[in-house]
Amino acid sequence: MFENIIAERMGRLHTESAFQILAEANELEAQGQKGIDWQLPDI
Repeated sequence: MFENIIAERMGRLHTESAFQILAEANELEAQGQKGIDWQLPDI
């Protein structure tokens, strides 16, 4: 059962959303807001 939950959630992850979140975080940082820098790796 637990494995099915993980598999379902992993299936919803997409790299595009990570880059969208990064762009939004960069925009907030440019406005002077601070956040956590997670450092996305170059692929």
